[in-house]
Amino acid sequence: MSAAQTKAIRKALEERYKEDFEHVDDVEELVLDGLLELKALSPADKEFLEKFASLKSLSMSSVGLETLENFPALPAIVNVTPQRLS
Repeated sequence: MSAAQTKAIRKALEERYKEDFEHVDDVEELVLDGLLELKALSPADKEFLEKFASLKSLSMSSVGLETLENFPALPAIVNVTPQRLS
């Protein structure tokens, strides 16, 4: 796995929104629908997503996720919209 692949989610968000996503602890909703194609979350993706301490809603439709391995612990989460796992 390349260095670029290990931080796929953060890189895709930064490219789309032109922000550094360094301080995300107050973000309540994150929509990754169609933002990137990703079969699995890397440990770096997991670590990045766990920084969203207030995240209540996460949508990952059309991402291509095939496993929940490395899925982050998100204590405030209420709604997760995953892609149907293959």
